[in-house]
Amino acid sequence: MSARSLNLVQLIGNLTRDPELRYTPKGAAVCDFGVATNRSWVTAEGGAQEESEFHNVVAWGKLAELCNKNNIPVAVISKGFQPRMALGFQFGALMKILVRY
Repeated sequence: MSARSLNLVQLIGNLTRDPELRYTPKGAAVCDFGVATNRSWVTAEGGAQEESEFHNVVAWGKLAELCNKNNIPVAVISKGFQPRMALGFQFGALMKILVRY
């Protein structure tokens, strides 16, 4: 029996690019956008450090249309997924965030 697991992503950050709204051939709305998050800490020597991380986010349906209209700081609660891409004989993974709420 395998242990239960949780795949939950929570981000609060800023848009890194304008949202890109498109529609699938069947008419479903899809919106791709980027979110930057920052973290800061103090080193053992007392120096301040800061690091930024960049996240690729995708929203579907009515939520995609809503995401396309707002160009403000964003909060995302979602599920992360890794679409697999064939790279020669290896498989690489790029994390994307699928917006749920």
